[in-house]
Parts: sequence; structure tokens; C-alpha cells
Amino acid sequence: MPTYTGTAAVSTATTPYYQVRTYSDLLSAICRTAGIEPGRLLTNDSATIRDYINSAMREGWQYYPWPDLMRVTSDTVANIDNYATYDLFSINKYDPRDKRYPGPYTFSVDGAGINIIPDLTSTDTVYLKYRDLWYPFSGTFYSASTSYSLSQMSYGSSTGDYYRSLSDSNLGNLITNTVYWDRREIPAFLFEFIKWSAVAELREAEGQGEKSRALKARAGVCMTLEIEKWERQKNQQLRPQVRLRSGG
Repeated sequence: MPTYTGTAAVSTATTPYYQVRTYSDLLSAICRTAGIEPGRLLTNDSATIRDYINSAMREGWQYYPWPDLMRVTSDTVANIDNYATYDLFSINKYDPRDKRYPGPYTFSVDGAGINIIPDLTSTDTVYLKYRDLWYPFSGTFYSASTSYSLSQMSYGSSTGDYYRSLSDSNLGNLITNTVYWDRREIPAFLFEFIKWSAVAELREAEGQGEKSRALKARAGVCMTLEIEKWERQKNQQLRPQVRLRSGG
């Protein structure tokens, strides 16, 4: 199995192609739904809710191949190792956006990079379908005196949101500076699922098992509705176009 070594992937800020909500929006929605005043949250309570958000966010992100999270790009085989740090779904001979059967290649990802079968030359063009990895909301309060490493997370007390460092030795750069920091946001289509899941966990921790189960069921409905929406759209895209002739 051949292994091609490409340039290490570079983490950059990305502009989502879908609607997003901020972490602070989500935290406020969870507090309002649970009857908690956001401004009076204790540090331990905030950390607990953050853990509930992370758990639900991970489940929602990985549960379904959400079209809004997917990217498709073309590149040469020499560069495919650049995509080893992403959640790679397929490597294809043809553009999967244009063909129903894009000719997928067999591949694997290991410490050496991406291995692809059959043998291809380094100049051959392939189409890669992938999505970003999920980054958990974590990190301490931002400090201008701290040197942050690439992808290290920090919390902006002024904005109430989490940010990911876009470079190593990130020192003294304001957390709102988009050259050095990428604000981590929530896909809008997962917002309600995460909210109700987190509130369900809060009720479970309070010993309100029956309420928790009802809230988890509500979260499940939110997830199901979003999946059904995407499935309907997918079926519409795949439905053959039938043109009726008139006049016998």
C-alpha cells in the first residue's frame, strides 16, 4: 500500500456555509429553559453545563453526515496527506457533487498519512469529501500574558464565547482578532437538540428522572426532524426528472 507524504495541514479560520449560533447564545437559552439566571451562574455550574453542551454537541456532530458540515475539494495525490487531520469520508475519482457514482477509492488513515488503493501517480487528481473535526468547548479564561499553541482553546470573558488559536506562540493577540483566533460556534440546526439535551442532564443531576427522560425525548425529536429534512432534500435531488410529452 503506497503512502504519500504531503505538507502538514494548516489550521485556519473558516467561514461556515451554514447558519450558526454562538456559545453564549446557547448557554443563555439553556439557563432560561432551566429557570436559571445566566448572570448568577457559579463557576462550577458553568463548567457542568459546558460539559453537558460538549457531550450533546459531540453526539449531534457525529451522529449524521450533515450536508452543511461537508466540504468537497479536488487536489493531487501528492497533497492528500493535508487532509489527514480532517474527518475524511471519501476519496473519489470524480466530483461527488456531479455524479451519483463518483468512483470511490479505498483508503485508510494512519500515522504516516493517507494510504490509497489502487496505485495512483502523485500528479493524479482526486476529489475528497470531508468535514472539520469537532473541537470541544474547553480552556481557561483568556490571558494576554499566556502564549497559546496551535488549536489551544480559550474562553473570552468579554464575549462569553470560546476561541481556538490559529497559530503557535500566540501571545498578546486579542481573542477577537480573527487573524489569530477562530470563534467556535454551533451549527444552528443542532441548537435545539443541544439545548434540550443539556437541560435533560441538569434535571437528571437534580434527581428528576421522569422530567429528564421527557426532555431527552424532546431532544431526540429535534434531531429526527433535522435528519428528515435533509433526507427529503436528498431524495428530491436524486429523483429523476420526468418530462411529459403532449400531443400523443
